[in-house]
Amino acid sequence: LPHGEFIEIHQPLGPVDDHGHPIALAYQGASVPKKMNKLGSAGHPVAGSTWSPDPVEETVALQNARKHIHASEGTSSQDEASELAGRPSDPKA
Repeated sequence: LPHGEFIEIHQPLGPVDDHGHPIALAYQGASVPKKMNKLGSAGHPVAGSTWSPDPVEETVALQNARKHIHASEGTSSQDEASELAGRPSDPKA
């Protein structure tokens, strides 16, 4: 208003029932991500410099080399994670 008064108006932003009460939304109560990466917006980092990524062929070659190293070691990242999970064991003497 011109004289600076603020008027609060309650208006539902979603659908309403016959009496004008808001209908619960399908996503109501869902967790709100605290960081953008939880939404998956960042994706996986690509090798390269700060300003430009490496060529696609080089990135694919690096990924294949990493897969080959993991395959030759005989352990996958899931195996490594399961070994680290849980209670610590006694060190072998």
